[in-house]
Amino acid sequence: APGGGSDRVRERTRAKRVGCMLMAGRGDGDLLRALEDPNLVVSLSDGELRRLAELRRFRGDLTSAPRKDLVSFLLTAGGGQQQQQQQQQQQLKRPVGRADASRRKALLIGINYRRTSQELGGCITDTRYMNYCLTQRFGFHAQEEVLMLNEDQKNPFQQPTRANVYRAMEWLMTGVRAGDSLVFMYSGHGGQVRDFTGEEVDGMCETILPLDHSTAGPILDKDLYLWMVKPLPAGARLFALCDSCHSGTILDLPYAFAPPSGNTQGGGGWPQSPWRPAANFFKGTSGGDAVCISGCRDDQTSADTKALSGSATTGAMLYAFVKAVEHGTARTYGELIISMRNIIEQALRHGMDWGALASAGVSTMIFGPVVRMAMAGPRLATSFMGGNVQVPQLSSDKAFDLRKPFSL
Repeated sequence: APGGGSDRVRERTRAKRVGCMLMAGRGDGDLLRALEDPNLVVSLSDGELRRLAELRRFRGDLTSAPRKDLVSFLLTAGGGQQQQQQQQQQQLKRPVGRADASRRKALLIGINYRRTSQELGGCITDTRYMNYCLTQRFGFHAQEEVLMLNEDQKNPFQQPTRANVYRAMEWLMTGVRAGDSLVFMYSGHGGQVRDFTGEEVDGMCETILPLDHSTAGPILDKDLYLWMVKPLPAGARLFALCDSCHSGTILDLPYAFAPPSGNTQGGGGWPQSPWRPAANFFKGTSGGDAVCISGCRDDQTSADTKALSGSATTGAMLYAFVKAVEHGTARTYGELIISMRNIIEQALRHGMDWGALASAGVSTMIFGPVVRMAMAGPRLATSFMGGNVQVPQLSSDKAFDLRKPFSL
């Protein structure tokens, strides 16, 4: 037919342009099976996403479509009837108390910086603690709703590099709607760089340091805000835990609260609002609720120590969070943040016996059915990092009542 040859040439050229970007060794069948696991979808390369979108009959220009649009298509309408049936079956298995239309997703990042001069000991353990807490205490489904980035992951796209962290945040925020509950956790090194915008009260931007930060650079608080806080829609919630140095205002939220030493009132009894402005300019969400608990103030460092767990090295803040949840002292936001401060203060400054935590089940469940953490004999914590005890800090996009019930 007239023009048929040119049409075939254009089709072959288009196929070649899309196909040349595919990773070697992964066929169409493998790509289609990746739809069964959102973690695999978000880890696909740009070329693989385009090919998979083509297989699922994406309506649009594949060569110019943004990556986030392709991911959103594949995680929602692009999975086909089989994926929708699987999602419906999973919804039937969700814990009692979760609304049918709501979804939960968690991104857990832990970086030990192995074989470097900056090596830490407890950040990967922190992701395991948090994964345990989310799945065993809050009903998250590990495979579908929790994405972990740490150096133990076999998938190269789950290594905590700068590019992968951005991909993972994209996964976390894709398709978020009213009723959804999101969790972001980071455990690793943090730093500060000069702020030239005038937003920061102390003149410094807070940062998190991905595994390849020495070559790829840090991730600034402004980027975390733009990716996770600003787009949060009305009715959606984001809860973040950031256990790193200088992390007090790591999400650039406008209000902050640091619990006073020895306070046990759990969110009530203050003569005036305990919140203080955390920035020179107001930066909010798109209607949603964002709350962050940071490991310390912007001018402090966070502890990475065995003093808390008595065995495995952990971040002090993350361990205090899990312990507060396990022992029922996290009923409100105020009670949670005050309990966490008291746990850290007593353990790092005065010494405390942590052997009793084994009775809560954490010690034998934290690493799953294969690897077990054996609790050592009780150890006494000593003063850490010169006695400058870190103060966990609560920040939020709204100055809410600290007697508000805590939930995920």
